[in-house]
Parts: sequence; structure tokens; C-alpha cells
Amino acid sequence: MSVPVQIWAPGFTVEPLCEALCGAHLTPVPIAGLEQCRGELPLLLAYSEPVDLLETQGSAEPWPQDPYGPMLAALPVVEVGRQSWRLVNLACLCPAQVVGWCVEPQGSPLPPAVSGAFKVPSPLDALLARHWLNTEPGVLEDYLCLERHSRSAALDQRPVDQACPQRLEAAVTPVALAGARRCWLAQQADLARADDQLRELHRLQCDNQGLREQVMNLKLAVERER
Repeated sequence: MSVPVQIWAPGFTVEPLCEALCGAHLTPVPIAGLEQCRGELPLLLAYSEPVDLLETQGSAEPWPQDPYGPMLAALPVVEVGRQSWRLVNLACLCPAQVVGWCVEPQGSPLPPAVSGAFKVPSPLDALLARHWLNTEPGVLEDYLCLERHSRSAALDQRPVDQACPQRLEAAVTPVALAGARRCWLAQQADLARADDQLRELHRLQCDNQGLREQVMNLKLAVERER
């Protein structure tokens, strides 16, 4: 029988987590807020590293909304309840650890060797995230507060993500930025070539249409002469 698992992840993308749960024959149940939470079901409070928030940023917003503060504010409410719950960092998701906890919340975590790893962000994303965190330092502190919680990194048998700023810094070296610029220029050149090809295709279609009209006119002239 499939076990329902509630997921609250304000502002974050949870598809990989849902796929991992479904792969283990668990049923993910995303909820929009804790008021929808059912106390008898396990609850995952999912978040991710700051750079991942750039993907959910609105086009008119200068920076993403900070979801860490509301999640921290909600923790006292969750902590006084009796249901099984834990925090999950989606940026270093370890399906085996999460599934094991969902099946047996009071069980022992798996060895550290199976824990997930953080990915190196793209230079542009890292540059933007670094500037955002420098502009609003409270965002990083809230993120690290979630990481330090006893039901977050500790349950994954991994260190707290203190290296987040260094990971961003390492991704924006001059060499990396130059490589990103070359990729952008190459993409622009590809787009320009594709645009030229579309223009040429449109011209040929117009020429063909003109030829078809000429043929039709000749046929009508022949029919009239008969």
C-alpha cells in the first residue's frame, strides 16, 4: 500500500522530490500551506539553496522572494505537533535518505556515503545569486538556519552547507565568465543563422506562390481561348 507523504515547499520546485517518492511507491501530496496539513501523515518541509530561487523569479521582480523566513517562522508550529516531519534540501537531494525516513521516521539515517552533493551553478546564475546575497544578507542567514536545524543536514548525515558562498565564488572566475560569454555569443550566432534561414525560406515560399499564380493564370487563359 502506498504511503502518502505531504510536501510543503513555498517557492521551490519539487518535481525531483516527487519523482523520487513515486519511484519508491510513495505518494507525494504537495500542500500550499500548513493549514492543509494532516497530522497523521509524514511531512517534508522542502527548500533549496539560494541560487535555485532564480528559476522561480518573476520577470518583473529585481530579486526572488525570500521563502526561508516564512519557513523558519513556521517551524515552532510544526515542532509542537506530534506528526513526523523533517527538512529536505532539494539542492543535494538524497532519495535513499528521504525515502528511508518516510518509511521509518524514527529509524537510523543511512551512512554518509549515500548523501547527495551540491552542484556547481552556472557562472551567470552564480554571479546573480552572489550579488543578491550581498544585497540582502539576511537571505543567506535564514538559509543556513534551516541547514543547522537538527532535522535537516543532520538527518542526511552531511555537513551544514556553510560552503554556499564559496561555491558561488568559485563559479564566477574570469575563466568561467569568459566561457559563458563565448557560449552566449555562439548562441546569438546560431540564432542569427536560423533567422537568415527563415527569411530565405519565406522568400522561396513567396516566389513559389508567385509561380503557382502565374501557372494558374496561364491555364485560365488557355481555357478561355478554347
